[in-house]
Amino acid sequence: SSKPYLYPEIRVNEFENKKKKNQMVVFGRIAPNKFIENSIKIFSIGTKKFNDYKLIIMGGVTPETNTYKKKLIKLIEELRLNNRVEIFGDVSFDTLKNVLSESKVLIDSQNKVSLTMTAIEAMAAGCVPLVSKESGNYLDIINEGEFGFSFESIEEGGKKLEKIIEKLDNGDINIKKIVRRSHDFNRETFRSNVMKILQEN
Repeated sequence: SSKPYLYPEIRVNEFENKKKKNQMVVFGRIAPNKFIENSIKIFSIGTKKFNDYKLIIMGGVTPETNTYKKKLIKLIEELRLNNRVEIFGDVSFDTLKNVLSESKVLIDSQNKVSLTMTAIEAMAAGCVPLVSKESGNYLDIINEGEFGFSFESIEEGGKKLEKIIEKLDNGDINIKKIVRRSHDFNRETFRSNVMKILQEN
């Protein structure tokens, strides 16, 4: 039987300031409606000049995960990213915190979604969010270019990712500002979001 998969409500002050690695992250359930294959393709395009970057995919396991993961692994092999992409299912909250704290960018390709926990958790850990333009509230949170970036197509996502890496290398992105932005979303917001997740998924 599949268990409901929820992280504890977010306490944005829990993220330690770890040293960032050349690492990006995708997290959420490992399921087809998360369009993780698009995030992998965006990573592949955006890091062509920066092949020391790694991508960590982590999240909850659903009945569809096994079949979907095989599809993702096939894509990773086709794109010759075997050494640079790793997939972990059902990670602990501590692992999530550590990986987010060490990552520089969150790539989130799911669309038609109005829940914002993924982006806020990542922002609280000092990750720059790169999210699908069709994902509702995300756009309110990131305020294009100020707290994060968005894309409409895989190609555009790849170009934006390359731009983010260059901006990070030049110190042109204010990470503290992104972290502060995550603090605008209080516990009550998360309680109602958690209830929505339970009802909608």
